[in-house]
Amino acid sequence: MQSRRQQQQQQQQLQNLGLATRVIHGGQQPEENSCQAVVTPIVTSVTFKQNEPGSQRGCINSLRCNPTRQSLEDVLSNLENCKYAVTTCSGLCAISTVVQLLKNGDQIIVGQDQSVGTNKQCKEVITRQGIQVETVDLNNAKEVEGAIKQNTRLILIETPSNPQMKITDIEQVVKIARKKQKGDGVGQRILVAVDNTIQTPVLQRPLELGADICITSLTKYMNGHNDVIMGSITTNDDEIEKRLRNLQETLGVVPSPVDCSLVERGLKTLPLRLEQIEKSALKIAKELEQNQQVEKVLHPGLNSHPQNDLNKRQCGGTTGLFSVIVKGNGDIAKRVLKNLKLIQIGEFSGGCESSACIPWVFCPSLYFFILMFDF
Repeated sequence: MQSRRQQQQQQQQLQNLGLATRVIHGGQQPEENSCQAVVTPIVTSVTFKQNEPGSQRGCINSLRCNPTRQSLEDVLSNLENCKYAVTTCSGLCAISTVVQLLKNGDQIIVGQDQSVGTNKQCKEVITRQGIQVETVDLNNAKEVEGAIKQNTRLILIETPSNPQMKITDIEQVVKIARKKQKGDGVGQRILVAVDNTIQTPVLQRPLELGADICITSLTKYMNGHNDVIMGSITTNDDEIEKRLRNLQETLGVVPSPVDCSLVERGLKTLPLRLEQIEKSALKIAKELEQNQQVEKVLHPGLNSHPQNDLNKRQCGGTTGLFSVIVKGNGDIAKRVLKNLKLIQIGEFSGGCESSACIPWVFCPSLYFFILMFDF
């Protein structure tokens, strides 16, 4: 049986292979199982036998370590092309775990346009922990720099944003953070964390652009089948990983082995799914752009998008999520949704079913409704 170090070395060798190959073979260790199983076994055991008191081979308990979860985390680190991946029981849980790296009195800077869950967590949870939350336009470098204070410890980016599909220049924000930070330790640095749920590592890798932490809701495109709620945190920083691993155990935010197995299975088809999703969504976005009842289509892949060039430079493509501003009032937007045939009314899920909804943010005199297309 291989040691954990040998397993990690084997996983590192996969980094030279293509992404579609890595997502299939990353994390797989058939020789580690007595039956030589090609598909990672689902290990539901909560505890593991000790050879003798104080001596432990492999895992101690599934809160600290689980073989099925470990396999998924190896796949994720391979996919992200990074050193570490830590899974959590949801994407929002991943955000709250990262926030636990901070202390009372620290400040977080977030974007003006962010998903419903992140917005609620900032307003209703994080501020109650004594952590200040400053909302700025992350596309405005001067505004970002002006918002940084002595106690700023985290800048949280969501790009593309939801629902306005704004693209944030990750490298620019990282440069500002490095310029303004006062030290190199986790408690002194200004960490940059990117929510990469919409793009996934297939199309955008924030860690390679300088970010310290990448957060992903595996619930969406990564799993892709509407049957799992899970999140992940990836990083290349040894100190951050050590603290996140401790938080994963002490907060008890671990996902179930069954869910880990489902996500690992879903990831095997991720590159193929996203390829078709991008084609379908872009085709429909272009058609809607020509419709006289549509005020504007917000899709980063369209030439009309104000940050199309940035998107091309920073990302390897686009996914299936985009927004449409309909002419008229809210009743018209609702009528459009009610008349959809194949597209179901529902929140963005990243599954195989296409969906559409009216988001929580409304612009003056304009109604947004988000269309999310999958194959």
